Amino acid sequence: MPVDGINDISAAEIGLRQRWQTQRGGPGKWRSVDVFTLDIDAEFYANKPRRTFLAPYDFRGMYFSSLPETSVPRDACNVDASWRITDNTVLLGDAQYNIDESKLATAAAGVLVRRDIEESWYIGNRYIADLHSNIVTISANYMISPKYSLGFNQSFDFGLGKDVSSSISVVRSFDRFVMSFAFTHDQISNQTGFNFSIAPIGFGQGVGNSALQGPFRKQ
Repeated sequence: MPVDGINDISAAEIGLRQRWQTQRGGPGKWRSVDVFTLDIDAEFYANKPRRTFLAPYDFRGMYFSSLPETSVPRDACNVDASWRITDNTVLLGDAQYNIDESKLATAAAGVLVRRDIEESWYIGNRYIADLHSNIVTISANYMISPKYSLGFNQSFDFGLGKDVSSSISVVRSFDRFVMSFAFTHDQISNQTGFNFSIAPIGFGQGVGNSALQGPFRKQ
């Protein structure tokens, strides 16, 4: 069997993008807000490779229009939704369904809350069928001063009854850039590390031993 053999696969994608908007802000400050969003897409493949090349074959399928050759050829339906209850509270959810096996592959739901500019936190759960996992994640950011803020992230798998990952970060904001220091521990790979990053304000990636992500971004 050739190592770089090419599969002649055809794909079709159907998608629906919906936005429900409202006006918020009050007299003189009215603005349009996406109060509810719902994105649904389904992918169907013809001449798919044998199951041995799709293991685990009952997991989610993905189609990437920008790089089709990297797509995961499983017939699937994906849903992504968000409900902005207030300007500072958002409910988030997504689900991926494997049509070939008539099985829910993975699903997640969570709430993101922000209090002024000093405090924000997120709590959510992700279900992964193949791993029998229910991973609960709690993230929080707190601005101590205009220059310093703290970040915390903890994930625990209640399905398997074990810790997944933990991290604590300190962010220092300067006039033109942001510097972050973080201590992380990944229980799955049993790795502990220290991250340092620098990024210009307004950009999500900088120089350092990791990109600025999640709690490292300037709030």
